[in-house]
Amino acid sequence: MSRWLWQFAAPVAAIACLGLTTVSRASTVTFDESGVFTAVAPDHIVSGRLQTSTNKTKLRFDAEGSQTSGALPETLALGEFTLSAANASETFQAGDQFTLTISQSNPGSGTGTTSSPIVGSVVFTPPAPGTDTGNLSLVFSPNPVVITAGGETRFYQINPFNLSFIINQPGGATGTLTAKVTAVPLPETASMGLALLGGVGGIGVFRRMKSRQEIVA
Repeated sequence: MSRWLWQFAAPVAAIACLGLTTVSRASTVTFDESGVFTAVAPDHIVSGRLQTSTNKTKLRFDAEGSQTSGALPETLALGEFTLSAANASETFQAGDQFTLTISQSNPGSGTGTTSSPIVGSVVFTPPAPGTDTGNLSLVFSPNPVVITAGGETRFYQINPFNLSFIINQPGGATGTLTAKVTAVPLPETASMGLALLGGVGGIGVFRRMKSRQEIVA
């Protein structure tokens, strides 16, 4: 390898390593979550839980809480739904809804929300207690939740949530809501690399031109 080519290649390799290191360090996230139910009939919301018209079937959401990911992409829990019933065949009312809020604190502070209709029912099977069957389906929109903060972007892709189960009274049936979180590399890293690359190339061209001028002289 000629001397001028090595002088050009070595700084470029260093810039590439710098860029990779910067992206790797940035590919994490810290956030927490919260969820709230809304109902067509306001009295169907009791202590933050969604209930049916007879108040015998109840749905609640317990957020996972503050957490920090490892290297992204990573699938993380957002919280847990618990569906309980008390010997009644019921269906949640059309128009009932669940809204999820993701509050990011690192890198940068930002929030994003997404909502889903509540589609679910319970079928009571007498006479044996604890044999109610239930199903719950959630389809979120928008999806993914996109948060751009601190010059970086994170995508929270909510995974499909579909449950069919036998309700184990009195605790109820549970299911975990999860999301795959991915990162977009810092655009500043790529721009900085290109700028430095241009500078290195420019220096090389300048040196070759200067050398030729000296030979001619």
